[in-house]
Amino acid sequence: MVECTYNEGKKRVVVMIIQDLKSTTVGAACTWLEEEWPLYRAKAPKQVYLDVRNLRVVDSTGMNWILLLLRACQEIKVPLTIQVASPAAMRVFKFAGLDKLTVLKYRYRKQL
Repeated sequence: MVECTYNEGKKRVVVMIIQDLKSTTVGAACTWLEEEWPLYRAKAPKQVYLDVRNLRVVDSTGMNWILLLLRACQEIKVPLTIQVASPAAMRVFKFAGLDKLTVLKYRYRKQL
């Protein structure tokens, strides 16, 4: 569900969502946020990227998880950048107002 890497040189955390963010799958992402995020937070990153380029579906529960991650980043005063490949997902994020809270970047889909 969630894969995460840390670039020591750039002090950047990349959180990659590899499944759809919906009510039936978001439990694993919540577990990651509770258990794994503190390990990356302790490394004092300067930037966090949320890579949702493989996302096809996001529902209100998935959007809530994204907002929880955004709040976790704001607590440590680190900017969150969301990388989106789907025009539909970009429209949903803009409709939800994420473009006013964080940076949304359109990137090509990463092939798995």
